[in-house]
Amino acid sequence: MDPATIGVLGVLASALISAFVAHQTSSLQLRVNTDQQFSLLLFQNRLESYRSLYKHLSDFIKILNFGKLSDQGVLDTAISRDDVVQFLLGLEKWDSENAIYLTNYTSGICIKLRKELYQLISKSNEYFKSELGIGSLDRETLYRNIAGLEAAIKNEIGVYAIRPFPTNTDFKPISTYEEARKYAIDAKERLKALPDSDQL
Repeated sequence: MDPATIGVLGVLASALISAFVAHQTSSLQLRVNTDQQFSLLLFQNRLESYRSLYKHLSDFIKILNFGKLSDQGVLDTAISRDDVVQFLLGLEKWDSENAIYLTNYTSGICIKLRKELYQLISKSNEYFKSELGIGSLDRETLYRNIAGLEAAIKNEIGVYAIRPFPTNTDFKPISTYEEARKYAIDAKERLKALPDSDQL
């Protein structure tokens, strides 16, 4: 093979390699861009749909903690079967429309909560006739599972990953509802210790 042919083949090989590398780089960039766009869209949809779920959970936790306040200002601390049914119906409706956005972990927590609610409403009418409606043990379990779902959806949208005080080297990432509540209480106590904090 003469030198000219070898030179041409070398140029062709170099061009082919360059084209292949460029194609691979372009494909990788396209894949990265697609992944980024999908992640952003998924995050936006989660942020939008999780707000209504969080409100639904939070409203019921308030009833568990404090009871229901009527328009006349009468506080009813009993949790009736109807309260549980309405909460479950709202949860099921949300799940049917938005569960596609849940991670496997959070989906498992949601399923566990829904099963617990179905078990609760299957109890006898006598069970709900006590002063508190549902028993204290069921109330505590329900509270814990709802709080767990609240924490899970907060975690999915990155609430616990954000450091509110970057200069605070003592701050540790929060991963559970109880840790978040303790942090909020501690923060309020620290604020009370500051001058001019009488209004807190």
